[in-house]
Amino acid sequence: MCQNSLSSSLSWQEIFSCCPLNRQHYCPTCSRHKLLLTPSDQFCQGCSRPFTSADDPFQKGYIYQEENGDKHYYCWDCYRWRQLMPAICLRHQALLEYNPIMKQWLASYKYGGDARLADFVVSELQNLAKKYSHYQWLVLPSSPQHLAERGFHPCELLLQVADIGYACPWNYVGNGQSQASKNRQQRLQLASPFELKREQLLSLQRPYLIFDDVYTTGATMMRAKRSLLQAFAAVSAPLMADDLISFSLFRET
Repeated sequence: MCQNSLSSSLSWQEIFSCCPLNRQHYCPTCSRHKLLLTPSDQFCQGCSRPFTSADDPFQKGYIYQEENGDKHYYCWDCYRWRQLMPAICLRHQALLEYNPIMKQWLASYKYGGDARLADFVVSELQNLAKKYSHYQWLVLPSSPQHLAERGFHPCELLLQVADIGYACPWNYVGNGQSQASKNRQQRLQLASPFELKREQLLSLQRPYLIFDDVYTTGATMMRAKRSLLQAFAAVSAPLMADDLISFSLFRET
């Protein structure tokens, strides 16, 4: 990933083995930057955003008190979302710290279209899949334009390489505009770029885990979760608190 050369030596067993060699593709320096996030009081309870400044309204925490008296410590985005959405929608967690090296990896993988980099986070995803093995993993659709440009769906390829089963019960109906090119306000104002395939969803066993690469304002994830809630409410089988969670590799700060 950093383009530095890797040196390794083969054992006699590897030389005469008929099995494929499992060699490291990444240097220790790059690999050390895959830092798992551990939930704490320094992170938003709704999306794992770190609280880094008491002076910046987007970098500090806000207390939201539920009707039953429970209090949650949210970032500004989640505090606003909780005013609009039920608490079940604010169960999101980022997996890794979004540091400069990981931003470089995502830029090369997703926006640069380098599919070879998909195996960089395999072990982290496989460990997550073991912990949530009873969940049905879901991914959001990508636009035909982006699929044609990259040649692959970023989230789907990550799960395929990690050997994690998934489904995509949505159709893409957007205009192909990239959210990465939008500012915070523009992202919040975008119309939902997908529609639910209800019959496919209802055929999938709950509970559900929605997986994405980067969580920014939460707008995309909230639209996805709202569509699931509405679908099950329409058939008088509402989703319960443990039926719907979401994960992303990173949380944009």
